[in-house]
Amino acid sequence: QTFLATTVLSLLTLITGRLWDILRHLDRGAERRLLTVQLISVALTMLMSAYQFLQGVRLMTHVGFMFPVSEGDKVDLIMRKSQNCQWLGLRWMYVSLAPIAWAVGGSRAFFGVSCCLLQFFRVIDRKPKGMGYEEFQGGGIR
Repeated sequence: QTFLATTVLSLLTLITGRLWDILRHLDRGAERRLLTVQLISVALTMLMSAYQFLQGVRLMTHVGFMFPVSEGDKVDLIMRKSQNCQWLGLRWMYVSLAPIAWAVGGSRAFFGVSCCLLQFFRVIDRKPKGMGYEEFQGGGIR
């Protein structure tokens, strides 16, 4: 997960550097605003991805210290949270493909990648089990 977080941040640095260089040389206000929005959307999705990966690493480190003194299912719950953080990081990384396609290929590329992502998530996405989401969605009523 640490590798994935650093990969996402490295890609973000490269993309931001390139878009920032283009942004500095633009004279027209409308194109400059559009590129700024594209840069912000790419940055937000990639930062969310890196954040989730790092949260997963933090939880795994926490669990490593809890194994000798754990009671009950607390370790298992934290391990599941760590796994969910990893999958959330991957989802945000996949979602970042749409704004990247928008910045590189324009609105048609954005539309195509968005349709592909919708189909991709429809096929692989499942609700996490055993995390208490069932109680949360039901307002605490079982």
